[in-house]
Amino acid sequence: MNVVYLSNLVRTTPSAPASTDAGISVHFSRGIAVKLVGQIHDLAPDGVTHIRARLATSIGELPLRADVSLLDPDLQDGDWVCVKLRTLHSEPRSHFAMRVFKVPPAPGQTAWLPMLGCKHEAGMAELRRLLFGLEPALQGFFANVMADSPTTEKQFYSRIGAMDHHVYPGGLFEQCLAAARLAQQDPDIQERDRGLLTMAALLFDFGKLWEQGLHWDSDRSQGQLVPHRLTAFRLHRQLQRLAKTQPKLATELAELLAPPAPYAPPNPRMQVLRSRLAQCVQQSWGDTSPLAIPRITPRNGAAQ
Repeated sequence: MNVVYLSNLVRTTPSAPASTDAGISVHFSRGIAVKLVGQIHDLAPDGVTHIRARLATSIGELPLRADVSLLDPDLQDGDWVCVKLRTLHSEPRSHFAMRVFKVPPAPGQTAWLPMLGCKHEAGMAELRRLLFGLEPALQGFFANVMADSPTTEKQFYSRIGAMDHHVYPGGLFEQCLAAARLAQQDPDIQERDRGLLTMAALLFDFGKLWEQGLHWDSDRSQGQLVPHRLTAFRLHRQLQRLAKTQPKLATELAELLAPPAPYAPPNPRMQVLRSRLAQCVQQSWGDTSPLAIPRITPRNGAAQ
C-alpha cells in the first residue's frame, strides 16, 4: 500500500502558538482523502491558478496549495475552512489540497472530520470534543486510524456492539464513545495518562471491525478484561508510524491495547491504567439495549 506522509505538521496546542518543532505526522493511503477543519492564514496567490496558505488546526499547522477553482470565491485570512486533502503528485509532499470551503467556526472540536456521513450526529460532535481534549499526537493518531482503509470508518459507525449489549447498528460506536467518556472523566488519573486512557478506551474493541459474526462480551469478563484479540494486530501499522515521532507515547498505547505480556516485569503505573481501562470499558457495556439477543443453550440436542 502506498502511503503519503503529511510530515510537516508542527506541534501546537489550541491555547499556544505553533512551535517550530516538527514531529506530528498525518498520513493516509493513496486514493483515500482526509478532512481537516481549521483557520486559514497567509492566503496568497501562487501563479494564476493556485493559492498557498497555512491551515492552523488542533493537530498542527499544514502548508496548503489549492486550485482557485476549488475555493470559495470570498475566502479570506482567518476564515474557518474544511479542507479535503489528497496527494498532488506533481507537488512536493508538503503541499496538498483537494477542496477548501468555508464552514462555521469550530472552536473546542478536533481538526479531524469523518469522510463519510454519520447518522450519529450528536455522538460525532461529542467525539470531536473529546478528541480535542487530547494532545495533538493522539488526535492525529485517531485521524490516521480512521483513514487507514476505505472501509474502516463505515464499519466503525455501523457495527453492532455485541450479542448482549448495544445490539443495533452503530452500537459499537456508541459503546466505544461511552468508554472513552468515562476514561476522560476519571478524576484519579493524571492529565497525560487520562489522554492515553481515553484513546485506549475508544479503540479497545477496534478489532471487532474485522471479527466474523457477533459474540457475547460477557464471556470476556472472566478475570481482568483485555482488549479484543484483533485490536493490537489491526493498529500495529499505525502505532509503528506514531513511534517514529512519539516513541514513548506509541509504546505505552501499544501496551494498553494488547493483552499483558505474561513474563513482562511489573510496571505499577501501567497496571493501574490497565485496570482503569478495563473498568471503563466494562462499565460502558451497562447501557444495554432491550433488544439484546438471549443466549440459546442446547439441551437434549434441541435449542431452548
